Amino acid sequence: MSIWQSTQPYIEVSWRANEQQLAESLNLIRVSIGTIVGLGGVFAGDWKLVVPGSADAETMSLDDLDDAALLDLIQRGVDRNHDGSAYESGGYAASLVTLRPNGTGAAIELRIGASSDQPNSGSLTLSIMQPDRDVEIDVSGSLGAHGRRVLEALVDLWHASSARLGVTKANRAQRKYPLRLGLTTFLRHRPVPFTLVRLPATVEVSQVEDGVWIEVRPGTEELHGVIATVVDASSVINQMADSV
Repeated sequence: MSIWQSTQPYIEVSWRANEQQLAESLNLIRVSIGTIVGLGGVFAGDWKLVVPGSADAETMSLDDLDDAALLDLIQRGVDRNHDGSAYESGGYAASLVTLRPNGTGAAIELRIGASSDQPNSGSLTLSIMQPDRDVEIDVSGSLGAHGRRVLEALVDLWHASSARLGVTKANRAQRKYPLRLGLTTFLRHRPVPFTLVRLPATVEVSQVEDGVWIEVRPGTEELHGVIATVVDASSVINQMADSV
């Protein structure tokens, strides 16, 4: 099975607390959706915000919400203490979805507005939904062809500290590593001594002014081959990172 004919690929960008305040994030959410819609396929269509606390997963179209209404709904997803009281410093969670008539679609999970001093307190994760496993899904012409471009746009938009276009099973297989690689990975101001160790031929590193891009080129789109290549590359790069 190709990674582009499954629900395996995803995009995740993360940023430091205080990089984006809650009110400032509203426009970033709208611009992010516009960028993702440009992928076409399952990512296009009417994106809806899942109303926090609704018993039947009620949704509201993002296009129908002005900033005040959007802010109100996001604030309902406030982080909470063990006793259920609001913990604003922990930020807010929000979910957005878009579905096609055949049941396939995409989802975005957001963590925004945190003020705690954690490096990845904010995040946006884009994934594919396929409720009916008998319905074929193919994102080779959307995420497969344009994933790097969209990832770069989201990195710039959110001033991400890290980001990746990843593969779900490859991510799970890297649980023991502090740095998890995707097919494409971005690290902002993260010192890794790439010149000290011979990298696998499948890995291409591009140093940029504010960080580094790491590209893993498996030479196959077959799921198990991609997973193996990404995990092998991750092993080498994590060993280098540990030596810093």
